[in-house]
Amino acid sequence: MPPALIQLAESDILHDEGEAYGRKLDEAGVNVTTVRYNGTIHDFGLLNALAELPATRSLFLHAAAELKKHLQ
Repeated sequence: MPPALIQLAESDILHDEGEAYGRKLDEAGVNVTTVRYNGTIHDFGLLNALAELPATRSLFLHAAAELKKHLQ
């Protein structure tokens, strides 16, 4: 499988499932990075009201860096 990036909001109802998915990928030998953004809610990266939060900026910068790293 290709490398995976899992970005999780701390207060997302699916947070635990995301963590478990990351562990299963890791156990299967997949290069996986799992990141939890503390103090955030589901879909925080897509909510205009939260666009200026440091966590939101970090979310997109990290995703862009991972894509760049694996697509070069």
